[in-house]
Amino acid sequence: MTVTEMKTPYVGVIPYICVSDAKAASKLYEKALGARVVDTRTMKEGDPRLIHCEMVINGNAMMINDPFPEHGMAQTGAGSCVLHITVDDLQKWWDRAIAAGFKAEMEPHDAFWGDRYAVMSDAYGLRWALVGPKK
Repeated sequence: MTVTEMKTPYVGVIPYICVSDAKAASKLYEKALGARVVDTRTMKEGDPRLIHCEMVINGNAMMINDPFPEHGMAQTGAGSCVLHITVDDLQKWWDRAIAAGFKAEMEPHDAFWGDRYAVMSDAYGLRWALVGPKK
């Protein structure tokens, strides 16, 4: 499939992150973040690893895959990166993610710059920030 055939309109920067179990991660993101998986591809028959998993979270694309050290793709996680999601109801998104197993890093609060803000992490080492309007 070429970029022009993709199911999701691509705008701006799209995170493409290697995680340690992409199938399980996609299920977590469906539950915790309301992700909608639009495309998955496995390496080959008998190899359960995903070479590609495209999903839509809050209207934009995100992609993940399993590590493939035999092809030079062994590093997982996002390092110092924080994935931001701008939402209308921060508390709703926070409660759903925490109930699904995300860990609280910074509880929802009114940030000094004027927005409501919170930070959490998932089991794959990714940090997620929620930003929304003050109530």
